[in-house]
Amino acid sequence: MNIQAINLKSAKRRRQTAAKSTVTGRIYIVAGFLFIFSMLALCLNYRTWLNKNIADIDKQIAFYNRKIYELDREIADLRLRKENLSSWAHVQNRMSVLKLDLRRPDPVQLQKLVLSPERDNKHRIGRDDKKVAMVSDK
Repeated sequence: MNIQAINLKSAKRRRQTAAKSTVTGRIYIVAGFLFIFSMLALCLNYRTWLNKNIADIDKQIAFYNRKIYELDREIADLRLRKENLSSWAHVQNRMSVLKLDLRRPDPVQLQKLVLSPERDNKHRIGRDDKKVAMVSDK
């Protein structure tokens, strides 16, 4: 038996398995780097997307804050206008411009509101506690 032939076959086998293992090892290393690179790219894309959304929301917040400020100013202006229009000096001025005179109402124009509670039906659901009746003074 030739011992060298056996050694040559086993050495050849070792070289082939070593070559196969280095190729598969390299594939695993490349796959690992690709996976890490893709995760890094995914994280960066997510961060970019998140920053874009945050910037858009900040723009919306600024827009609505500006709108709230404008509406508050408009409300304040309307309150001032209401106070000016309901002041007695303005009412007198408008009455003189429109030539309206203040005078007592006719007795026919007067009506009284009489509130009478219904004592019998207080415990019933769906009924008003008070009735309003219009009574004219004649």
